[in-house]
Amino acid sequence: MARIVFYALNSFVLVAVISSLLFWIHRLVKRFRSPESVGQLVPLTPREKPLWTLGEFFLMFGLSIISIVVLQYTADSLGWLERPEVVVDAIIPVDETSPAEIGPKPAEAAPNLMPMLIINTLAGLISLGMTLLWLKFVAGCSPTHLGLNVRADDLALGFKSAWWFIPPVLIISVLASLLVPYEHPVLETLANTVVPGTWVMLFISTAVIVPFVEEFMFRVMLQGGLQRLADPQTSSLEVTDGAGADPSEETVRTHETWPADAHQPPAPKPDTMATIEGGTTEAWRPMALWPIVVTSMLFAMMHLGQGAAFIPLFFLSLGLGYLYRQTGRITAPVIVHMILNGVTMVAEFSRIAAGIERSSF
Repeated sequence: MARIVFYALNSFVLVAVISSLLFWIHRLVKRFRSPESVGQLVPLTPREKPLWTLGEFFLMFGLSIISIVVLQYTADSLGWLERPEVVVDAIIPVDETSPAEIGPKPAEAAPNLMPMLIINTLAGLISLGMTLLWLKFVAGCSPTHLGLNVRADDLALGFKSAWWFIPPVLIISVLASLLVPYEHPVLETLANTVVPGTWVMLFISTAVIVPFVEEFMFRVMLQGGLQRLADPQTSSLEVTDGAGADPSEETVRTHETWPADAHQPPAPKPDTMATIEGGTTEAWRPMALWPIVVTSMLFAMMHLGQGAAFIPLFFLSLGLGYLYRQTGRITAPVIVHMILNGVTMVAEFSRIAAGIERSSF
């Protein structure tokens, strides 16, 4: 059964890669022939400017480090962390007056990484929870303002975006692995355990919790804070009921605060705003690209030490950053991230269960 799942999943991925490449080739050819006929991949949604700054990103990042240190110290004190034994192969005296020279040591067995994976997951949840409390009670951010509200169209966009972005990233990953072998502590843990309960915990951590925590930290806190610096302009929307008109119809008057020589985009329709309270709200349109690039560089750097994984992850982060900039909500990026990690985990589960050797790339 595991062998069937493995080959079926790989066949599905192959079909997705081919169809995704055809989509991108068709889009590029169409843009080359008739640029005006190709619109945005994802429409830009006007919204409120972020209330948070880069300080909240550093707050969450610092909390995650402190949580890891505290949890690791606690686990070590309780004896939950395994420490490899140091075995000296031989003591070889050099001469009577010189100190002894320690001979070669035997290869150590691969350590059990499950405790550290659990610690990292708990640390992420702790830092996320404490940051959310800060954003709510200190910065005054609502879940909608943070882009945590889930909409049906974002769910559909997430699955569609996975088809757009993951196949090209997989191709880049294969090419990068030809230069540097791919490494990951989760895969090492899988290779050293066949306990189903451990696999379930790994899947929940890697495919559910980690994507949400990472996307909130990098996409919302970091990219959102950078985007606020890059795009300070807003458009004030005043919504009133026209005199004698149908009360169900709204008249929108805009007061643009954009520079006089800047391109003024069309005023957003009332239904594009998440909420309009008190008759006036601020429409904010993030346009700069460099916050996406900077965030992607830092996101890739956080995965150094995993072979060439940082290369495809940089390009994946560009796509996730684009989704967040266009929608202002985290749902679609999280879904793409979950699908990538989930498919990778299921492929490894089935490969190990079927006893299939891992390919060179």
